[in-house]
Amino acid sequence: FTVSSAITVKSGITLRGAGMGTTVIKGASGMSASYIIGFNAGPSFGTSFSITAGLAKGSTTINTSAAHGWSAGDIVLIDQLNNPTGDPVVTNVGTNGTCTWCGRSSGTRSLGQVCKVIAAPGSTTATLEMPLYWNYDASLSPQATRISGITTNAGIEDLTVDNGTSGLGSNMYVYGASNCWLSGVEVIGSYTNSILVQRSYRDTIRSCKIHEGVPALPATGTQYGTSRAYGIYMNTVSASLVENSQIYHLDMATKLDGPVSGNVFAYNYVTAMYYSPSASWQVDSFRTHGAHPIMNLFEGNYVMARVTADIVWGSSSHNTYFRNRNTLDPARTSAAWNYSLYQDASYYNIVGNVI
Repeated sequence: FTVSSAITVKSGITLRGAGMGTTVIKGASGMSASYIIGFNAGPSFGTSFSITAGLAKGSTTINTSAAHGWSAGDIVLIDQLNNPTGDPVVTNVGTNGTCTWCGRSSGTRSLGQVCKVIAAPGSTTATLEMPLYWNYDASLSPQATRISGITTNAGIEDLTVDNGTSGLGSNMYVYGASNCWLSGVEVIGSYTNSILVQRSYRDTIRSCKIHEGVPALPATGTQYGTSRAYGIYMNTVSASLVENSQIYHLDMATKLDGPVSGNVFAYNYVTAMYYSPSASWQVDSFRTHGAHPIMNLFEGNYVMARVTADIVWGSSSHNTYFRNRNTLDPARTSAAWNYSLYQDASYYNIVGNVI
């Protein structure tokens, strides 16, 4: 099926094909859209409320400074101001400058967690589905902000999404989604991102196949490098799962920017990655790239590429690599190390891996 406008799957709907390579959704040449298929109800931030109580790690109840108007099922972002002199350092300033998209308020709120409200027993009280991952600091102006325009309980299954002709920025959107899923989906032809996941909570990407870059149209030549041919890009995402998927022939498997917390990347196969500027340079697989991903777990993955926590767009901390098999591409002799932990990548755990 060749489509000239984006397919947007609504809440409570599953779009299911007959299998990868059998049902193919292909973007048309000249298509005017941001993505070919996905979840996108136009998520936006509402009013922010200061949090006056319930800031400790493990808390499932928070209190706000004024009546919030939330109800059960609402999705909120809890965040706080960056602290470039703290322990850990939290900053959205890196070697490439200031990351204005790494969190709310032009990136000055890069550390946070997306949460689901399961009850609002009082006008200034909210009960959360999952406990806080972090001890928030009252001196850093912690706030809670509702995300409106959320798609819930929707899925896309058993089909191929082909961006080879359309050359859009993203093949698929998981934008403002809660408890949604991609299962058995093949994603071909990444110009910028194969799958964009943003302002989302507790979604699943399972048993997918994500591969191949695509030229910028109408330019010629496929690029694998800066802002090109990425796999899964996450920004402002919590409690989601990427599992049992194949990612190859791209520049990067995952790229994490902003408040990305409590996600699991497990039992994926990442190999044969490319990097156009240098055929000898080891390529990244999993990468924390912009401030400030925390409490993410990478477990049981088979990776033939480098794992990196860089300082390009700011800091990161408290992420764990557990029981992965991490090898390198023997044809690439430059930057031939398995793990890169740069300045302001703090409190990382690399445990039980085969390196």
